[in-house]
Amino acid sequence: MIDPSQNLSAVRDIAIARGKVARIAPTIPESEARQVVDARGRVVTPGLIDLHVHVYDGVAPLGIPADPNCIAKGVTTVVDAGSAGAHTFPNLRKYVVNVVDTRVFALLNISVVGQSTLSPDNPWGELIDLCLANPTLAIRAIEQNRDVILGLKIRMTENIAGRHDLDALKLTREASDAVGLPLMVHIGGSFSTLPKMLDLMRRGDVITHTFRAGAGGILGANLRVLPEVRKAVAGGVRLDVGYGAGSFGWSVAEAALKQDLAPGTISSDVHQ
Repeated sequence: MIDPSQNLSAVRDIAIARGKVARIAPTIPESEARQVVDARGRVVTPGLIDLHVHVYDGVAPLGIPADPNCIAKGVTTVVDAGSAGAHTFPNLRKYVVNVVDTRVFALLNISVVGQSTLSPDNPWGELIDLCLANPTLAIRAIEQNRDVILGLKIRMTENIAGRHDLDALKLTREASDAVGLPLMVHIGGSFSTLPKMLDLMRRGDVITHTFRAGAGGILGANLRVLPEVRKAVAGGVRLDVGYGAGSFGWSVAEAALKQDLAPGTISSDVHQ
């Protein structure tokens, strides 16, 4: 049993009543329980929350089925981070959100087609054509689905957002401000610099792939955290890991942590 609030790290029995922890003790007699589960050698935890997944299986090429990859592994609540845009969100809701056992929320992609374009066979993403970034349609989709959509998502990598990435981010900002919800920005490998992106971000917004290595990341010369990043964090911009397959560098994470820059959330970016 690990509970930092009690400075506790020890073997304990846990009693649960009506869905809540009722008692924690070195030993709880089995005779007091209606059902006993021997959890030795296992992990017992409240349902985990993953802030960044892609579970639009069959529509977004990188999407995977929710239940085998989320709730079956202890993740009971997830946020699909931009797999769907205004045109494709209705069926994300109909065929995923409404039917899977995992609790699924979403960040709406500012591109109306969501992440239905980028695949191993097509290296160009959903914002190469800026006409696909439509704040009016995004606002309408969000207003119709406020119980599920928690914010907006934009990916700023150059093969996804081209050289007009800041224009796309401004359109995302427009929609975000109109509905009063935060936006999540996928950083790394972009045409524009991260400080220019941060100028358009506000308190409550999220940078994902915070520890991505290479150009466009949070570190400058000599692996020092950019002052603009520190200013943004001090102003309420949040840092998310968004591990993924190519979006995390140990050298970046270690350098940032040594400089007391820690993420607020550790998410998986789980996808194909």
